[in-house]
Amino acid sequence: MTTTSQTRSGISFSDEFSGVKVAYQGEPGAYSDEAVTAVFPDAQGVGFATFRLTFDALAMGAVDAAVLPVENSSAGIVQEVSDLLWELPGLRVVREHVQPVRHCLLGWPGPVERALSHPQALAQCDRYLHSRQIRSVAFHDTAGAARAVAEQRQPRIGRAAWRTRWTASRGAGSTSRGWTAGR
Repeated sequence: MTTTSQTRSGISFSDEFSGVKVAYQGEPGAYSDEAVTAVFPDAQGVGFATFRLTFDALAMGAVDAAVLPVENSSAGIVQEVSDLLWELPGLRVVREHVQPVRHCLLGWPGPVERALSHPQALAQCDRYLHSRQIRSVAFHDTAGAARAVAEQRQPRIGRAAWRTRWTASRGAGSTSRGWTAGR
């Protein structure tokens, strides 16, 4: 995986964004937060609760760029992101990034009846969850779901998590493709 690309001026793309603010949807620890770190290791990641707020921050100039998921190899297109790219004039795709994704179901000891996570993560895990009669419950992002499960300490609730961030377990994975948008 390449984390830099050359601009027309010959400056490394990641150098060009050193120290700037890069928006993502979610809380610290969310997939998109990890993608910001992978693409722009020296940038300041700024999380937003929704894709709309992420796009609005970029359009208004509150951030310099945004890292956004656009497609997953097992769950398909992230439709809201695609729609917002068309809806907001003046924004453009300036970079693409492909990131491996591996999920694990985390929770408290005992059987799990509900799984909290971002709708894309739940879609990626649908076959597994369905085969075990675990009900999917949408949450604003994977990291937020993990925090909620940890804080609420409710038995029978788990959440789909990113393997490299939360556990060393191995499992089937997929890849997510994301774009960096700029003004």
